[in-house]
Amino acid sequence: MRPLMEPESRNRIRKVSVCPVTVVASSLVEFGRTDITSSLLVALNRLPKAWRLLIEKEANDAVGDTDFVLNEEVEKLNEELDEHAEVQ
Repeated sequence: MRPLMEPESRNRIRKVSVCPVTVVASSLVEFGRTDITSSLLVALNRLPKAWRLLIEKEANDAVGDTDFVLNEEVEKLNEELDEHAEVQ
């Protein structure tokens, strides 16, 4: 069985923080949607549905495709977000 960490690596590690994935994901979402936060959330398998839909829509727009169902979902999501923002 291979050791979890190579002995040579132990000297290179200076500082480590252990944090629950849910806390990290929530923090990244609050930080906002950027390429870096999206990539980290994809790696953690915690990408919000709204971000996933927007990424897919942007990719479709870039190649000139139109997905009417996707566009409808994005519009519905935007309306829900607007309603939620008005309540607060």
